[in-house]
Amino acid sequence: MSVQTVPETQDAPPDVENYLPASVKACGIGSAVGVNPRTGQIAVVPLCCKSWACSRCAPRLARLWGRRIAEAKPNRLVTITCDPRLFDSPIDAYTAMKDAWYKFVTTWRKGRRMANAKKDRPHTLEYCAVWEVQPQTGYPHIHALIRGDYIPQAWIKAFFQRARIGSIVDIRKVADTEGAARYVVKYTGKAAPVTKQLIQRQRLLMISRNFLPPPTPAPDELDLGSWEWSRCSADAPDVLNLLRLRWRYRIDSAAWPALMILRPLDPDQDVGLILSLIDQLPPSNWDATET
Repeated sequence: MSVQTVPETQDAPPDVENYLPASVKACGIGSAVGVNPRTGQIAVVPLCCKSWACSRCAPRLARLWGRRIAEAKPNRLVTITCDPRLFDSPIDAYTAMKDAWYKFVTTWRKGRRMANAKKDRPHTLEYCAVWEVQPQTGYPHIHALIRGDYIPQAWIKAFFQRARIGSIVDIRKVADTEGAARYVVKYTGKAAPVTKQLIQRQRLLMISRNFLPPPTPAPDELDLGSWEWSRCSADAPDVLNLLRLRWRYRIDSAAWPALMILRPLDPDQDVGLILSLIDQLPPSNWDATET
């Protein structure tokens, strides 16, 4: 699948750093450690802010969302670019594009009559739409991976022209779902600090209710709410190295960098001693992009 090229580096305005919340600036300091009192398993969770505006978390979020979006098996990629001449400011463009997108989805699902059709016919449309602000202009555009019926390019272009968004609409078939998902979230993640500065607390991703496949229920033993949790100042990789190399824990379930669960090879391990040694590990910041 051929896609438009986007610059590899997208510099944020100098005031982005002032916008970032304290949770982002302190991201990666310490970890949470949970113990399953029944099985002796230990869970390690890095204390991350999980913000797209964070240089540590954005690459991880892009990888995690890329996998989830690929599992939804989208079959079309739509890119909608606004015409800056039609708006007084980028925030006005964002508000208008957001309203127009929801109206487009509703209109297409209801099956408004096509020019050559004798009657209305409802259509299927599930989507994951992400925002990206072009640093060159400061104006947003939408990348949307959709799953559903064929949409004529002329129809969707005419719709956004009538909505006074612009006439630049690209829609193409997705042959490689994993590649398309990586493309969308990669460049969205790169521009996330600039984009979040524009849309503030609004969601960077807009996802329809039935787009993602239902999550797989976790086994009963992974009911983390019943585990005993504590916080330590050591970074997550140091805790994992202590458990795996010194105490011979093996990885039982991995969703790194969100969560790692380890099981002891020796069920008679002194968990209290292990936790005290974890508390003695030196505090440090960790770079999630290198893990």
